[in-house]
Amino acid sequence: MSNYLQLTEIINPLAQTFRIVQRHGAVLTGIGLFFSSKTSGSNPITLELRPVDDGGNPSSRFVYPGTRVTLTPASVNTVSSFDGSSGETKFTFPEPFYAPENTEIAIVVHTNAAAGDYKIWVAEMGQYFFGSTERRIVSQPEAGSFFASSNGTSWTAEQSKDIAFKVYKAVFTAGTSIAVLNPDVPPLKRISSEPVLENPLFFTSSSSSLKVLHPNHGFQVSDRVALSGLDSASRYSGVLGSSIMGDRQITAIDPYGYTFTMDSSADSSVRAGGINILATEQYVIDEARLILPSTTPITTSLFAVGDFTTTKSFAGNEEAYLTTPNLRIPLDDAGLFREPHVVASSLQETNRLSGNPSTEIKINLNVTDTAVAPYFNITEAAFDVGANMIDYQDSAAAPGRNTLSTIDFVPETAAFGGTTFAKHLTIPYTVLETATTLKILVDANRPAGTDFDIWYRTANLDDTSTTISNKEWTVVSKTPTAPDRSNYTDLPTDDDPKVFREYSFELFDLPDFNQYQLKITMNSQKSTRIPRFRNLRTIATE
Repeated sequence: MSNYLQLTEIINPLAQTFRIVQRHGAVLTGIGLFFSSKTSGSNPITLELRPVDDGGNPSSRFVYPGTRVTLTPASVNTVSSFDGSSGETKFTFPEPFYAPENTEIAIVVHTNAAAGDYKIWVAEMGQYFFGSTERRIVSQPEAGSFFASSNGTSWTAEQSKDIAFKVYKAVFTAGTSIAVLNPDVPPLKRISSEPVLENPLFFTSSSSSLKVLHPNHGFQVSDRVALSGLDSASRYSGVLGSSIMGDRQITAIDPYGYTFTMDSSADSSVRAGGINILATEQYVIDEARLILPSTTPITTSLFAVGDFTTTKSFAGNEEAYLTTPNLRIPLDDAGLFREPHVVASSLQETNRLSGNPSTEIKINLNVTDTAVAPYFNITEAAFDVGANMIDYQDSAAAPGRNTLSTIDFVPETAAFGGTTFAKHLTIPYTVLETATTLKILVDANRPAGTDFDIWYRTANLDDTSTTISNKEWTVVSKTPTAPDRSNYTDLPTDDDPKVFREYSFELFDLPDFNQYQLKITMNSQKSTRIPRFRNLRTIATE
């Protein structure tokens, strides 16, 4: 049983402890109390369950989550005579509460009403049963204890008294039940919020094709996207906003965005749109984590499987919008997918999936003892997905490569703006002595179908006519060519992501330099299979 810090700061609470003796514990759903009077004012009354400390007292700091219930006076019943069979006031918990076997629990009741406004029926040793002048209470009605307090932190036990109360327990059906969860579809995203993405619409003179800068969009060709945020009566490059917004079919994609056809042609080639454009998008799933706070009492179990929808990598040959059923999902731990999948937008669920959800998670709950069941907290559940933004880019449509359609292709030799989507740049390194040799070592995991390139550029700080940021990049040869050396082609690929091998590259007879910078570009035909790196080391010598 988890609990959380809760400052009490209450006046004159009453408490009653009791113990769960049922084997395997019980799932409590509420507490019933019997009131002889209630306030004539508006002050409510609150009941909660608390742990019992090592001294046998109700905790002054902790409340069990989901067990605090507050009732208004109108919801409180009163009984002038008491037989324990009618007239109770039930406090139903907002969520079921599991209590393990042999757990001692305290019922705590408090209110801000004046003293005596609320009165609860109690049993007291030695007193007569209600309505009788002959039968006395000669044994303790409950194995727990009655407590009073003036401040909610210090408690005084009265061993001769017990509150009259009922404990409500859930009864479950033995077998397996399935709870079906559907993650929310991706919401609208402001695609022009970052400075580099301002004016994300690329118009071409005399063309009705519109290119939209929207990285990480998750769409495929023939998908539908919906844009908003433009004035429908205003013209953008001669095209009405109403001809751009709304439901549009995508005709081309790349990692940077997509293209669709407008209702009319542009009158000029411009970049426009401002900073308030919203668009639908999709979430690619290359890895995922199901966060599902849950409890599995003894004799119960809980596990999750999912039905997912496939997608296609930028340079891949997968088939999109097929269903992969019954994939086992680890709880609270990231799981890597073998094939890329997608959480689709509502437009694709309607047009590609016949209205079915793209992602469906099924929680299997197994019960053998009808007194207890596994359970999870849906309000704190989440499905986190991660995508590897990687392509295998080329200027031509070579087999196993992808081209760009939203922006122009820029080779990685360019000093700035190479368009390979996945890359890592180091800071410029400065050495004390002029060097002519550069050795590069990196530990990498390289699955089949993936590739990476090491690039370098050097500068001599004595030459003030240019800076290293203006120098073009040179790729390091993967095939040893005298005098340079490399072991790239000597190392096998590894599909096990835990296997890292040391790649080494040695460059000789470079022009004198005392500053250098490295770049790693990464390529893959499948977004779920990516090169990974650690321990990048470099040595510059004469």
